[in-house]
Amino acid sequence: PWSDWLADAQAAASSRQWREAVHAAYWCAVSFLEARGAWKPDRARTPREYLGLLPDSSEHRSALATLTRRFERVWYGTDQADAEAFDEVIASLKKMGCLSA
Repeated sequence: PWSDWLADAQAAASSRQWREAVHAAYWCAVSFLEARGAWKPDRARTPREYLGLLPDSSEHRSALATLTRRFERVWYGTDQADAEAFDEVIASLKKMGCLSA
C-alpha cells in the first residue's frame, strides 16, 4: 500500500539516504493513485507511462509530473539526491493528498 511506501521514504530520509527516499516517495504516489482507481497495477510500466495514463484534466497531473521528473533525474540520471530533492517530492505528495500539509 501507498502508506508503506511513504513510511519507507520517511525512514530513508531520516537516515539521509536521499536517493532511496526519492525512489520510495515516487512509488508512494503511484500506489496512491492506483488505490484511487487511476490505473490497474502493472510494475512493468515506466514512470512516463504512468504519467501518460493521467488525463491532462486530472487534479494530480501537475504534481505527478513534477515528482516524475525529479525521480527520473535522481534515479536514472545524474542529479544528486539530497534533502532538497526529497523536499520537492514531499511537496508533490502533499499536493496529491498523500499526506497532510
